Amino acid sequence: MSNLLESLSQRSKPVEIEEFNIPKLNPFDIIDDISYKKKYIYDVDRHKMDEDYSKLRFIINKRFSHFLDTVIDSNNINIRYGADSKMHFDYLFYSIKSKFRKGPWPKKINMEHIDMIKRKYGYSQKRAEEALELLNDEQLKKI
Repeated sequence: MSNLLESLSQRSKPVEIEEFNIPKLNPFDIIDDISYKKKYIYDVDRHKMDEDYSKLRFIINKRFSHFLDTVIDSNNINIRYGADSKMHFDYLFYSIKSKFRKGPWPKKINMEHIDMIKRKYGYSQKRAEEALELLNDEQLKKI
């Protein structure tokens, strides 16, 4: 009994906790988790997740705005820009039904070619983008 009292009375040394090496968030993993995996990867390390996730919110909203069944959810959370990262993730995670959503990401438009077409033919921005889809590389070189 005395050993027990002595051991309890001794001050315990503080335990050093090693910092976990958690990989950076990949927007594709988050989108897949929200879309169809449904494993709730958000709570790995809350503080680190908040910092990384807040940088990816735009990409996540943009991706879900390309599908008919998720465009309203994406717009609803986009309107609430003041919501914190966990609330953003939770809203999308619980409101979007599990479904495999894959498709091409929107391609970046070459503004240099569009400006050339606009100057040469006097087209508007929209018409120049449509014309760019019809022209091949040789025709663009001639312009």
